[in-house]
Amino acid sequence: DPQCAHYSWNHVRNSDVGTPLIWTVFGDEKSETAMANATIVLCGVHGDEITPVKFCWDLLKELRSSTDYKNKVVIVAPLVAPDSFFKPKPTRTNGRGVDVNRNFPTRDWHAEAHKRWKQNKDKRKFPGTKPASEQETIFQMNLVKRYKPNKVISVHAPLTLLDYDGPMLTSEDGKPAKALLEQMSERSSGYKISNYPIFPGSLGNWAGKEN
Repeated sequence: DPQCAHYSWNHVRNSDVGTPLIWTVFGDEKSETAMANATIVLCGVHGDEITPVKFCWDLLKELRSSTDYKNKVVIVAPLVAPDSFFKPKPTRTNGRGVDVNRNFPTRDWHAEAHKRWKQNKDKRKFPGTKPASEQETIFQMNLVKRYKPNKVISVHAPLTLLDYDGPMLTSEDGKPAKALLEQMSERSSGYKISNYPIFPGSLGNWAGKEN
């Protein structure tokens, strides 16, 4: 039971077929101190990755029971691509057949997205006809632009690794990320910290590498 009624949902836009794209916030958005330590958690980016959706609902329950939000804000979007999740047989692509994690307007999108996709034409990873063509992509972009988080965690399956995209871990900007990743690895029974390949149009490329 997800207990949806227990949360205060925000809703601005819908998917292409009209499904609300929702998120909820824990902490004081009006506090500059708390907003300086904002984290966005995204789940259900690919509808056929079921365990991340369960992860986010478990996280929501844990966050609801906490009162320690004096110095932080946590934004959770538990089902980024609902149309792909609610199909009789869930799919990686959204309702329009686009992989929304290949649809972000990265600098290499026009030169590389379709070139890379045409190497095997995997329908599951179709990047769309143009960047940011999908409501689910714009939804994620707008969350990042609205809250300006210092951490974005996008939960996927099934690889048991922590895929980091951001400043070099050996740089001054990367040191806090390195410490956080090591803590996350320790608390997740040793999930490997990995620099998995960055793809044209991916969130890691757009948010982590470019922004």
